[in-house]
Amino acid sequence: MQERFCTCGQRLQVVYDLTGFVPWEALIMAQGHGDPIKVCPCCGRHLSIHFLR
Repeated sequence: MQERFCTCGQRLQVVYDLTGFVPWEALIMAQGHGDPIKVCPCCGRHLSIHFLR
């Protein structure tokens, strides 16, 4: 698990899934939530592992 940040500063957690359909899939989670998210809960920006700080 890694801590990353959206460009707006929102703190996110990244978990790498080794058992999914896509090897080493990066699942992005909001703090305190158990389900992966696709957009930032703060600014609404689409989230990609390549654009997180």
